[in-house]
Formats: sequence, structure tokens, C-alpha cells
Amino acid sequence: MTKYRISPSARTSPPSSPVLRKNSVDISKADLEDAPCRLLTPWMRQEGQATGLALNRWSRRDFFKMVGTGVASLSLGAGRARGNAAATPASIQFWDMQDGPVGTYGDAAKKLVSLYNVQNPHVPVTYELEQWQDWPQLFSIAVAEGLAPDLSTGGSYQAVQYFERGDVMALDDVVADLKRSGEDRDFLPGTLERMVYNGHTVGLPWGIDLRVIFYRKDLFAKAGIKPPQTWEEIREAAKALTSPGQYGLFVAQRSLIAMHTVILLMLNNGGGIFTADGKVDLMDDRNLEAVKFFSDLVKDGSVNPASLKMDLDDGHKEFFAGRGAMLFDPLGLQTEFPDQIDKIGLLSPPIAPHGDQGTISWVTNLMLYKQSKNPEAAKTFLKWWSANQRVMWTEGHCGPIPVRASINSDAYFRADPIMKKIIDEWMPVGKSAGSRKSGIFPALNSLEGYGPLAALAQDILKGNDPIDSLQLADQRLKTVIAQTGSL
Repeated sequence: MTKYRISPSARTSPPSSPVLRKNSVDISKADLEDAPCRLLTPWMRQEGQATGLALNRWSRRDFFKMVGTGVASLSLGAGRARGNAAATPASIQFWDMQDGPVGTYGDAAKKLVSLYNVQNPHVPVTYELEQWQDWPQLFSIAVAEGLAPDLSTGGSYQAVQYFERGDVMALDDVVADLKRSGEDRDFLPGTLERMVYNGHTVGLPWGIDLRVIFYRKDLFAKAGIKPPQTWEEIREAAKALTSPGQYGLFVAQRSLIAMHTVILLMLNNGGGIFTADGKVDLMDDRNLEAVKFFSDLVKDGSVNPASLKMDLDDGHKEFFAGRGAMLFDPLGLQTEFPDQIDKIGLLSPPIAPHGDQGTISWVTNLMLYKQSKNPEAAKTFLKWWSANQRVMWTEGHCGPIPVRASINSDAYFRADPIMKKIIDEWMPVGKSAGSRKSGIFPALNSLEGYGPLAALAQDILKGNDPIDSLQLADQRLKTVIAQTGSL
């Protein structure tokens, strides 16, 4: 069965799943229902984990047998059985995804949870550090078996997906408490609003991830070229920096970055994938301009044609080998490669032809499950954790940028000129992939989890006609959304 590819990893689905056929592309119904999107992070590669999903046909028994051996988690709490089915009445279970480097992230989290438990001995928290590999199964099986935690972090759209299914509780009262205390003003503008679905807050924001454009300072200096500030300047710089053995830019197609690049350019040009009322509108004029611009870069010969076979690590190797001058990438390049810091520059958000700026961003969040036996205590911990997370960055080196101004103003961030520029210039123009439609909605899960836009990026990198490619992506995306019914 042909599937949209979102990464090098093979995806499997139950053989009994009905298949929906549209535009010569087969779409598994099971895939559409559970399509998650996980952003690429350096520690995923460090752990040797897949950049996408590897859905194995595990039985529930085998899955939890593996979890029980500690393969999937690092626990803090003696003698505590996994899941709320075995929870004691006066305890809270917190599952936290690995959003920082191996070792430092878990150590910082355990330290923070231990501090909370000292201050709140009557309702202790058990902490479990979960890995991203096969994370959709971890939560879907746990929820189905009545073994969900009290609260967790997870994929950016996980909360709305499970809220729609009736498994995650609304956090309206938590936000009301924040507003009464004035603490809501500590959250960056719009971040709380981005977690609203059908009038309810479904997750509490804690971080922001986004995509940026890095460049090689030494290659630009050698060519006497200033960092480009507009689309036209990017195109001209890419041409000038392309020569035998060197290309103006890389876009790693065998990762989510190629798809993110397409969305970045659309949002940067004031475009959007959805209308204000939630209808798919890929054929919007601004989107078409963005896709044509991407196509022009490819047709100029400025994009390494090997990008079609590159994953993120390949792109980094080429970039630091001096064979590429610009790189669309996730956050953290300067911290992942500190020995190359003198070569790494960060462009400002480019100014599009109509004067717009923007990039794709995601609000990472915490969610509470309806299976919790101690929902009020879980909410108390949720608010405490949100307010006291600074150590997760200063000691744990967490990847996403904190949404709380009181934390991202810390010297830890301001001492890094690249991070400071990201916070000052890129974060304010970050937009949801659902931009134009307010809040969060389940269709975003299908949009990014499965292939219409990944296939669009691949088509452009192959040199296909941008209008035909965008029309096909528009048809495919409408099919996916119609089948999931998730607006």
C-alpha cells in the first residue's frame, strides 16, 4: 500500500484497516485516525530514535511488559505501579516526554519533582520520563486500558486529539485561576489562546518550538555577501553561493523539515492553509507565491539535488563541511554543535514580497486525563510545575523555548546571541499551521502527521510544476480532512 512518507521510518498499520483511495494515493483509515506529528529534536537523534514513527504490531501485554522493564521510562517513586488503575488515592502520576538531552533533562526533572514532594508530602508525584519512539502507542494503549497518567506532556496536538475523544479534561478553571492571580500575563501573548478548542482550554502551554534559517557566516563573508533580509535577497545569495561542490541551501526531504519549510514560507508570506472558518485553502494566492518561490530556488540549481535523499543529520554534515550556505532547521543547532559556533549565523525572519514575516511554530503543552483519581491535586501540581520550570532549561537544557516571560528573560537565554535573536525576532512572528483559524483543532494532527504537504515538498524538490503540485496537495489534504472529520 502506498503511503505518504513523513520520514525514513517505515509505518505499519493493522492489516484489517479499511483503505480509502483518492488521487491514486492509498490512505489507511487507522493512519488518519491516529496520525501524530512529532517535531525533530537533537536528543531523538542522539538516542538513535526514528525521526518519525515506527509503529510495531505489539500486543498490549508485550507493550506493558516492555514498559515495565524500564525500556520506555525512567521513574521517580518507589514501588509505584504504572498507570492510574494501580494508583493510590493520594498520589499523582506524571509522564513527561524527553524534551532535552539525555541525562541532564531527566536529572533536572527529578530534582524539581523531589522539591514539590518535599513541599507537598500528602499528595506526592511519581515522575516517569518517556521516550519519543512509539509514543503514540504508549498513550493510546494506556488510555484504552485505563492506565493513563494523571497528567503528561506529549505531542503538540495530542491534547486536542484526546479531548475530542473525551479522554482529556478541560483546563478552563486552571486558566481562570491564572487570570485571577494575574499570572496569565506571564505567558507570551497568544499562547494560552492557541490551546483553545470549542471554547475550552485543552492544554496548558509550557514551551514553543519553531523553524528558523541558519547560514554559514564564513561562506557569506568569503563571498562578500551580507545576510539576506528578503526573499529576493535569499534567492540571489543562494545563486551566488552555489558553485561546483557547494550549494546555496539544503532542505532535508527525508525528515519533517521539508514540509515545515513549505509551511514556513506560506506563513512568512501571509498565507495560510485554512480559512477563518476552517476550510482547507491551499490554493490561496499567497500560498502559491510561496510554493513558486521554493520552486524557483530549486530550478535555479541553488538547492542540493541530493536533498531528496537527505535526513536532518545528512543536512548538518553537508552544512558544516562547507557544502551548503543556508539551512532551514529546528532550534538548537548552536547547542548541538558548540564546536562549530563560530560558523553559525541566524537570519532574521525574511521579509516576503508583500512585507509580511512569519514562521511555523508549535505550542508544547501539558494535559490532564479524565482517568485521574486526584484531578484537583493534579491541577495544583500542574500550576506549580508551570511556574517553577526554570531549572528544566538552566540545568536540563530543555529544547523548546519557555512560554513564560519570567523564564525566557533569564540570563541563560540572553547570553546566547542566537537564542536571544530567536526570542526577540522569530518568536513574535511564529504562527500555528492552522493560522487564520483561531485556537487548536484536531485537523492539525492530520495536516502534519500525514503526507499531503510532505508530498508537496518532495514534488517541488523533484522540480515538478508548482501549480500542479499545489493543486494535488490541496485535493489530498481535503480528502484527509474529510475522512477524519476533525475540524
